[in-house]
Amino acid sequence: MKNKISPILSMGAVLFSFMLTTLFPSCNDDLAADSYYTFTGEMMSDFLDNHEDFSQFKRIVERAGRM
Repeated sequence: MKNKISPILSMGAVLFSFMLTTLFPSCNDDLAADSYYTFTGEMMSDFLDNHEDFSQFKRIVERAGRM
């Protein structure tokens, strides 16, 4: 009886793994071309240079060495 169950279990395990690989495929890494982009906005230093309202903040950032 034990010899008959072992081949059935191993065949079931093979069938189960085959079903998992066909039903749940791996992730697709292909991204749409419009997903690739670069930053087109304004950097903080450019913003502070263009807006005189933030002159004091600009001095603080420059003194902190983060400009």
